[in-house]
Amino acid sequence: MGGLSIIAPWIAPYGYETQNLELKAVPPQLSWNTMQAVYGRCTLEQARTNAEQLGGALGKIENAQVAALLHGTIDERDYGETMWVSDWQGAGPKRIEISSDGFTPLDDAGDEATFLYLHSRAHWLGTDELGRDLFTRLLYGGRVSLMVGLCATSVSLTIGVLFGAVAGYFGGRTDDLMMRFVDVLYALPFTIFVILLTVIFERNIWNLFLAIGAVEWLTMSRIVRGQVLTLRQQEFIEAAIALGIPRWRIIWRHIIPNCLGPVIVYTTLTIPVVMLLEAFLSFLGLGVQPPMSSWGLLIRDGSKVLEEFPWLMIFPGSVLAATLFSLNFLGDGLRDALDVRISKD
Repeated sequence: MGGLSIIAPWIAPYGYETQNLELKAVPPQLSWNTMQAVYGRCTLEQARTNAEQLGGALGKIENAQVAALLHGTIDERDYGETMWVSDWQGAGPKRIEISSDGFTPLDDAGDEATFLYLHSRAHWLGTDELGRDLFTRLLYGGRVSLMVGLCATSVSLTIGVLFGAVAGYFGGRTDDLMMRFVDVLYALPFTIFVILLTVIFERNIWNLFLAIGAVEWLTMSRIVRGQVLTLRQQEFIEAAIALGIPRWRIIWRHIIPNCLGPVIVYTTLTIPVVMLLEAFLSFLGLGVQPPMSSWGLLIRDGSKVLEEFPWLMIFPGSVLAATLFSLNFLGDGLRDALDVRISKD
């Protein structure tokens, strides 16, 4: 699903905000298309426009079989009303009358009809309470969740690596002061700290990146500091110092590149942690704000109607769990591949 989310604009069957209130909370459909009579008095041109806005097109009635299938979805109370179709058995756009016997094409075009015949893709994972396609919402929600995970991890990676490298290389009082600062931040509850940042500043996606990244760099800085304390005793570092190479260049050109193994491993393990934190914040209503969606926001919406419409909770929860498992599995594999001691065993 993560890979599909990247190309969501090209494969999503609907827009992520497209609503069809006549298909509210529809369970998963195992067909490729759907047809329905959508209520709304309109002209022919308005009917075509409305159909496109609902993620479909004004449908055709090509033969008696199609007419019978469509008639089965119409309520008896609608008998006597009229409906627009884009083509009636090859006769072009028509206004047809609905009756107990089926449909009757009207000779007069008329100005308006009560319904339009909507032909669109099926909702493979069902719809939510506002008639929005859940599969489309999952694709676009995955883009947001993955973007939060990657961007917030990049922020924490940049701060943590630089902070830990400077503290470990300079040592002494500099190291003591910088690590005590880290200890103080560790004492603060991470979630409450992020909540405060999102409440104080404007709630938008960019502040969410910074808020999560600002609290996720602490462990990275400690990992890098431990690696640097070992590396600065190596002969190639002492040789660089003897040659008079500036300290900042030693850190940038020699220290940080030799820490990349543990950094890469921990980065892959940080992404699922950040995604889970974003899902938690969205569940509380402090993360991604509607009309945007994320997997955490979809889980929150689904949890409210779990007993009535379980698919609204099951599908987002399963996708998030599978993605987190995959990223953790990738992190474990990289750790085994990059750890020399494990490789030798």
